[in-house]
Amino acid sequence: MNKFEIQEEHFEKERNAKNRINLSSLAVRERSVTLFFLLAVIIAGAFAYFNLGRAEDPSFTIKVFTVTAAWPGATAQEMQDLVAEPLEKRMQELTYYDHVDTFTRPGLAFLTVTLKDYTPPDDVQEEFYQGRKKIQDEASRLPQGVLPPVLNDEYTDVTFSVYALEAPDYRFERSRERRRL
Repeated sequence: MNKFEIQEEHFEKERNAKNRINLSSLAVRERSVTLFFLLAVIIAGAFAYFNLGRAEDPSFTIKVFTVTAAWPGATAQEMQDLVAEPLEKRMQELTYYDHVDTFTRPGLAFLTVTLKDYTPPDDVQEEFYQGRKKIQDEASRLPQGVLPPVLNDEYTDVTFSVYALEAPDYRFERSRERRRL
C-alpha cells in the first residue's frame, strides 16, 4: 500500500463518521427535546408502576378436570374400548374442549380433560357443569357393572404444612459458631 491509499482510507472513515448521528452531541445541542423525553419517560414509568396489579395471591382459573370410571373385573382393553372412548367422545362436545389424556388399566379408566387456554374464566364453571351432565348422560349407556363415573374439578384448594424442629438444650448461637469453623 502506498501513502496515497492510506490517506484515502483515513478520509473515507472521516466522511462516514460525519454522516452518522452522534446521540451525545444531539442531546447536548437540543437540551429542551432531551429534557422533554426524559420527563416523558419518568412520568410513563411512574404511571406504569402505580397501575401495576398488586395481589398477594393472584387469581387464576384452572381449566382442567378429571373423570374416573371403574369396572371391576374388566381388562384394560375393555376399559379403553367400552368405557374411555365413549366418555372421550362426549367430552369432545364441550364448547371449549382442547384435548383429553386417558390412562386405562384393568378395571380403571382415568381421563384428564383440558379446556382451551382462551376459555373465559367466567365460562369455566359452566363448562365443568356441562361436562358433568354429559358424563351422567353417558353413564347410563356404559356396560352393566361399570360404577358411575366421577368428575373432579376441585383443584382450587391448596393444602400445605409448616414444620418446626425443636430440640431440648439446643441454642441457635451454638450452631452459628459451628458454621464459622
